[in-house]
Formats: sequence, C-alpha cells, structure tokens
Amino acid sequence: MFLSNLALKRPVFVGMMLLALVISGAVSYLRLGEDLFPSVSFPILSVTLQEPGTSARVIEQKVTVPLENALSTLPGIQHIHSVSVPGASSVTLIFPDSVRTGRMLARVEEKVQQTRPLLPKDVTHPVISRVTPTEMPLLWILFPLKGSRSPSDRQWLRTHLVSPLRALGGVSSVVSLWPPETVLHVWIRPGDLGRYKGTIDQVIASIKAASLLVPTGKVVQGKQELLVETREDRLTKSSLENLPVVLGAGRQIPLFRIASIDESPEQPVSILRLDGKLAVGLKVYKKHDANGIEVSKEVRHLLADLKFPSSFGGRPIIRMDLSGFVAKNDRELFETLFIGGFLTVVVIFLFLGSWSSTIIASLAIPASVISTFAIMRLAHFTLNTLTMLGLSLVVGILVDDAIVVLENISRHREMGQEPLVAAREGVGEIGLAVLATTFCIVAVFVPVAFMKGVFGKFFHEFGLTVSFAVLMSMLVSLTLTPVLAARMVRGNRATSRKEKKNGDPSVIEKMRGRYRLLLAWCLDHPRVVLLTTVGTLAGVVFLVPGIGIDLVPETDQGVYLVKMTAGLSSSADYADKRFLFVSDKIRQMNGVSSVFYQIGGDPETPINQGYLYVSLKPPKERSITQNESMAEVRQFFTEDSGDKASVDRVSLLGGNSPEIPLQLILMGLDQRRLLSVADQARERLTRIKGLVDVSFQGMSRQEVLIIHPREKTVRDGAVSPFSLAHTLRLMLNEESVATVSGERGIRKVLVGVDPRALTDPSGLARLPLLASNGKVVPLGSVAELDYRSEGERRIRDDRMPSVEINANLSGEKTLGKAIEEIKTVIRPLFPRGYSYRFGGSGDVLQQAVGQFAMAILFSILAVYMVLAAQFENFLTPLVIMISIPVSLVGAILALRLTGTSFNLMSAMGVIILFGLVAKNAILLVDYTNTLRRQGMSCRAALMEACPVRLRPVLMTTVAMIAGMLPMSFGWGAGGALRVPMALVVIGGLLSSMLLTLVVVPVVYDRMNSWYDSLTLRGHHPRQGKNP
Repeated sequence: MFLSNLALKRPVFVGMMLLALVISGAVSYLRLGEDLFPSVSFPILSVTLQEPGTSARVIEQKVTVPLENALSTLPGIQHIHSVSVPGASSVTLIFPDSVRTGRMLARVEEKVQQTRPLLPKDVTHPVISRVTPTEMPLLWILFPLKGSRSPSDRQWLRTHLVSPLRALGGVSSVVSLWPPETVLHVWIRPGDLGRYKGTIDQVIASIKAASLLVPTGKVVQGKQELLVETREDRLTKSSLENLPVVLGAGRQIPLFRIASIDESPEQPVSILRLDGKLAVGLKVYKKHDANGIEVSKEVRHLLADLKFPSSFGGRPIIRMDLSGFVAKNDRELFETLFIGGFLTVVVIFLFLGSWSSTIIASLAIPASVISTFAIMRLAHFTLNTLTMLGLSLVVGILVDDAIVVLENISRHREMGQEPLVAAREGVGEIGLAVLATTFCIVAVFVPVAFMKGVFGKFFHEFGLTVSFAVLMSMLVSLTLTPVLAARMVRGNRATSRKEKKNGDPSVIEKMRGRYRLLLAWCLDHPRVVLLTTVGTLAGVVFLVPGIGIDLVPETDQGVYLVKMTAGLSSSADYADKRFLFVSDKIRQMNGVSSVFYQIGGDPETPINQGYLYVSLKPPKERSITQNESMAEVRQFFTEDSGDKASVDRVSLLGGNSPEIPLQLILMGLDQRRLLSVADQARERLTRIKGLVDVSFQGMSRQEVLIIHPREKTVRDGAVSPFSLAHTLRLMLNEESVATVSGERGIRKVLVGVDPRALTDPSGLARLPLLASNGKVVPLGSVAELDYRSEGERRIRDDRMPSVEINANLSGEKTLGKAIEEIKTVIRPLFPRGYSYRFGGSGDVLQQAVGQFAMAILFSILAVYMVLAAQFENFLTPLVIMISIPVSLVGAILALRLTGTSFNLMSAMGVIILFGLVAKNAILLVDYTNTLRRQGMSCRAALMEACPVRLRPVLMTTVAMIAGMLPMSFGWGAGGALRVPMALVVIGGLLSSMLLTLVVVPVVYDRMNSWYDSLTLRGHHPRQGKNP
C-alpha cells in the first residue's frame, strides 16, 4: 500500500501531517457553532395581508382568491395553501427543492404588486417572507408586571433591553409582546350625538384640528434655510373634554356633551401571562451560524447587569431556553461518545492482552474524531444533534480498521518476522480489505447525505460527517497504526509469554478449534445450512407486521402545549378569564412546574385562541410521566364542553409549535358538501381507538351581523351604501385621531361608539347617520339587521376549499397503523371531485418511507459497485452481500422483543447496518482469495482463512457493539430518540456475525462449485481463480 509504505519510510513526515490535522481539528472545534438541528432552508414563501374588521368570508372572496389566481401562474408551484380569518389573509407557496427562494421572492413581490389594484383599498401593505420550519426562539424573556403600566416602562425596555439585545452579535431579531397600551378612549354616546344632529365625521375632524401638525413650507433667513410647520399640539385630557365640536350650520358644543373620555388599555391583540400574572414577553432569535449557548450566556449577562424598575414585579424570568436543550443534548452525546470509546478500548485490551497494542488501536478514535472537526468547519457544519449523533454512532467503527491492521501485523510478528517486514506485509495483505470496508461504509452514508426532501436536508450533515470520520480512521489505520506497531509491539516470544500469562489466546484457540469443526460440517451439509438460513429469514418476515411504524420515538420532553379556543367568537376579556382559569387548574396538577400562555399575537390567530406552555418538573422530582400528565389535561377538557383544546407535544423542529401527528386535509369544489363529508369523516375518526383530540380546523363558526341597506332608501338616495359602510366603519372600529400629553407621557386618542350602547340590537339600530338631505337618521330606519353564522377560519388548498381534521395519538397506536385505518374508514366517503391528503407528521412519514427506500436501494447498489471495483469481480460482491439479509434477522428480532416501533432512527440504523455487516464477510473472503491465489483449493482456503480471521471478526463486532451500548440504554432526556438505532445495529451485528461465519463460507463454496461446473462445460480450465 502506497500510504503505508510512505509512512514506514518517512514516519516523522506522516506523523507531522496527522498532528497538523488533529491541531486544526481542535482549533476548529472551538469555533464550531452549536445548534439543536442543522441550519436548513426550505423553498416556502408566505404572503400576508390585513384588512381589520372584515369577516373571513369577505377576506376570502376579495383578497385571498384574487391573490391565489395571480400567484398560481408562477412556475413550479407544488402546493398553494391559504388561510382567511377575520381581518387577515395568508397565502403560503410551496416550491420544489430545486427552486432558489431568493429569485422566486422577487417574482412573488412582482405578482403581488400587480394584484394590488384588484384588492380593497383598505388592505395593508403585503408582508412577504420566507417560511423556515426550524426557526424557533432561542429563548423567551418574561417580565411579570404589577400595578399600572406607564409608557415610560415600555420606553425603558426598548432603550435598555430590546436595543442592546438586537446589538448582540449572535442575535438576529427580538420580537416583543407588550400588554395593551393605555390610551384615551373617546366613547361617543349615540343618543346624545343624534340629539345634537351630529355625525362621527364631525367629531373626528374637530379633534384632528385641535391636534394639528401640517408642514407648510420653508423660508430663507440669511445663510439658513428653515422648515415651517403649523402645530397645535397642546391638547390634554382636560382640554379634550371641553374641546368645541363643530356641528352642522356652524353650531359648536363641548365634547363632554356627546362623549365620555376614559383612560384605559386599548383592545388587546395579544395577552401574555406567566403563572397567572400579566407579563411582557421578548422572543430572542439567534443567527443561523451563531453559537446558541454563547448567545444565551451573553443575554443572561446583559440581564444580570440591568437594574429593573419596581413596576416590573421583580427580575425577568427565562423560559423555553433552547440553548439549555442544545447544551444538554451535546453533553449527553459527548458522554455517550466517551463511554462508548472507553468500552471499545476495554474490548480491544481483552482481545489483544497488550497495553501497547490497545493504545495503538485506540488512538484511531481521538485522531479521527478531532480531525473530523476541521472538515466540518470547512463545510460550515455545526455541532448539532445529527452531527454529534453521527460521531457517537461511529465511535466503535473508527477503531475497526486499526484493529484489523494491528491484528494482522501482530500475527506476522508471531510468525517470526522483523517489525518493519511484519508491518509492511501485514498491511499489504489486509490493505485491500480495509479499503473495501471503509468505502462500503462511505457508499452507504453518501446516499443518505444527498436524499431529497425534508430528511435529505436534515441528514446531509449527518451522512457527510460520518463519511469524513470513517475516511479519517482509514487514513490513521494505514499510516499511524503500522508505524507505531513496528516500534511498540514486541516480538513473537514476548507475545507468547504474554498470551500464556493472561490466558485469552487459549480461549481464542479453543474457539477456533470448535469453529473449524462447525465450518467443516457446514461445508459438508450446504443444503441444510442454506435451507435453515432461508427458513430463518422467512420466519422473521412474519414478525414484521407486529412492528408498528412511527416517525420518531416518543420522548419525555418535560414540556407540552395546550392549544385552546375559549368559547365561540369570544371577546378578549372572556378569553383571558378562561385561559387564566385553565392555567390555574393545570398548575395545580401533579408534576407541573410552571405555565405561561399567549392569546392571539398574529393575524391568523383570533383573540380567543392561543397556547398554554406547560413545563414539568425534572423526571426525578415528579411521579408522573409526560404522557400521563397530558392525558390528565385531556380529561379536564372533556369535562368542560365550553372550551375546545388539543394537548400536543412540542415539535422537534420548533420550540413554540405543536407536533401534529395526524392532519387530514379534505378538498372539494362545493363548500357545503365538503363540510358534510368532513363531518362524517370526523365522526369516523373519533371511533378509531388510539386517536384523541380529533378536531376541525376551518369549521369553527363566528356570529356575523349583516347590515342590508333598505332598497327604498338606496333608490331614493337618502343614504348611499358607501356612506353607510364608511360611517359604520368609523363608529365600530376605533380610529386613532390624535395624541395628548400628560403626567404619564404621551397617549393616543381613539374615537369610537361607547360599547355600552351596543349591547343589544336596538342600540345598533339607533346609531345616527347623516342622510343626503342633511338630516340625521337612525340606522334602523335606513337598513335591516340580520344575524348569520359563518366560518371563522376558511382554508383553501390548491385553490379549492378545504377542511383540516387534526388528531393526536394516545400511545396505544403507531402513526403508520393509524394512517392505514384512517384510509380504510374514510375512503368510501369521497364522491367524485373530492379528495384528501395527509399533512403534519403523517405526510412527513409517507415521504420518508419513499426517501429511505430509495436511500437503501442506492446504498446496496453502491456497496456492490465498491466491492466489484475492489475485487475486480462481479460474483464476489454477491457472496459478501449475503451478510446484509442475515443481519436483518437480528434487527427485526431486537425491535420485536423490545416492543420498539420502526421509525426514522430505526431506518437510519438499517442503513448503517448495511455498511457495517459487510466488514466481516470482506475479511473472510479477502483472505480466502489471497490463499487461493497462492495455489490452495477452495475448501482448504476456507478452512484456513475463516479460523484465522475469527479473532478480527469477533474483535471488530464486539468493539462496534460496545460503542453502541451506551446509546441503547437511552440515558438522558434525548436518549429515547437514539435507542431504536442502537437496537437495530446491535441486533443486526450479532446475527450477522453468527450467521456470516457459516453462511458466507458455504455460499462461497457453492458459488465456486457452480462456477467450476460452468467453466468445465465451456472447456475453460481455471486454476486458483476466485468466483
């Protein structure tokens, strides 16, 4: 081998090169960012527009549909999803992975601008943004408040905290959630306004005139140019009460005659409470390449140095700190890596019985891992769950090549060869096998790194990190290992004394002797061996249906969400009372540490909907599991029929978003018929055992008051529909018309009708309107009032009306089985023109099945191609790859016996297994081929090669199992995620080792006999050729 010969000739040069890699890796490690997941982007864009005070039905007709029609002409759109709620429309565009989001963003902006003339004039400026499912707040900063809130408190936070937070190098944005601001409400009394023959337009004009700010030009005085403004900004609360309001015919009356002035909070768009106390919330987002742990430390240091006003009720409280999850996850993975490495070292020592040999082989672990950090830094990777999982996973693999090389060199030393000769010939004899095994593993992980879709993006860093580490271990085993072995491993006589002293080789020799007897019997009875193997595989296949299919294993995260809707079309005050009541009830439950909730907060969320974030005590401090706590909360809501709620796990992709295991999206042309189909589907889903929180999205109702101008009124021109709508909009939506100054700073002035006058239909009918003849008439005389129930949230998918049915799993049923049952029960409900598809985790699972199936097929093909290229033979790879199906025996048994579902991590374990199990077969076949080239017959070569390779086969397998053992115990909060992968790998390695030692030699022998018979028929004599 070129590398080995170079290392043996110039050991210092090679040593310095490896040392440079290790040093650069150590430096790179200190500069690597830390995150929960890799930084990925998705080709998803969102367009949001608002028109306050407009019903969802009107928003859908006037805003959403025209916007969809325009955006649907963009090339390459996969899905269009739109949501219309009262006052807002949101259209989400999903593109293929190949689309560059930056370029498409400009085209979307162009289409939206072209559509603006078709939209209502009151629609706000569109907000176009990228949608990043993995983007989540690094942490929440919550400030419990006490007493009244002044504008100075808000200004103090902006100046002393929000601005410094945004200035931190690793912070990308800070989103503030403020309590409602205190304003001056000018509540107009409709009866008094009508008595004085006035209109709301006259009131607003008078107040605006008293708070004048008009740019009026500029003047030049000598060398200076001055701007001129006309101001009347001396308005105060007391002067506002006595402000003269100019009515018709020049009459004036003081404002207090027709209105009352109230200083109170404005209508909230969001409410935030921590453990029952009103709070200010700051959501801190970090930059994608920043170290989350360091950013969290900087934020905490900034908070520690600030002295907060007494009105905040104490020091700020940090919740949902993602950096804590990241640090804990990294710490657990590092612990797994170190424990696995220690166990691997113990295994090496037990087999080799020499500290020097153990040290030489074990150096491959730190050298490979640390050097990999340098390549990760060059590739702009981060230390996240998947890259650290990859390094923890391969800790037992990294030492395999060094073990094989060292064992072969030791064997040559025991044969009496000189150190350098033994190193050179030992590596030369085993070098091809080392290359083949390494490239087989790389061939398995590279397809994983380049999968398409969601999982392709997430596992890109995982696959390449493992490949980097394995390639580095090969480099170390072919350079550093032979150099050290030639200088540190003692000769054959010393080795023999050591072997007699510890007694381990005698055990190996006994095992070799028994293995020879077993191998001879198997070679003499090939049909029995092959039939038994086929029967075992067939028997295991019958166990597969009993293994459920899930997306990811369930873990006790110590936190969950309660998505709640308080009543039907409820006000902010009522919703806050209901959320506060529920929050108090949950906080009294066993094991609950804290609860904070957020109501409203974005245009798509009405003020009666929100999330309760439930934090549990550490597992050691509570006697209840997360699933049991969630079930208790569900029971509470089934008893209270006034509120609707679903109890959800926190998504692994977002600290604020729920994980929706089952989301059924129903689509059809006719809204009413679709609702009927959806109602039947929901009824059937509630009867499926194991489904809980079955609820609708898009079928919640809202009471709407429709005002129809009377036909006679419109015909006579007494009141035009436009003036009617204009006046009502001013009355029912408070208009910000001015500002006033006072002891507590500057306040906004809002003008609207006194809510106490609108508590019944008669109050609304008495609202004064200005007729075309100059008279003021009540609304009831010119219009009719009609109440109607409409959808509060109208959803469309691919430009058709749609309804979403969401459901959670109680733990009794896996996601895969639930999907199959749902398909069975709802399929007969859909007439022609109506369809359904799965969203949420169900959609991701269906995509993942196809992606991983393709990855497995490509991995198998890649392994075959690598082996064929290495052995220059088309049949030898088939012999080696017999180890792949026999490894599935142990993998399936491990999942079945432990009751573990087949999920994303299990599938990753299977792919890993395919790269690992070929190692043992390569060691057997490679040495058999070597002996046959020296002139030995096939049977004799097998009887010689297989026992000789027994020790390295046992060592590498046990070392890999030892490296995976810590992962199989599921230690730590995130340990449950890694258990299925470890079980699959350990079970597969055990069955592969046991069956490969007998099945591969038998297949090799049978294929050789078959090949010989073909060549003899063709009269092509062969000598010492490999099958």
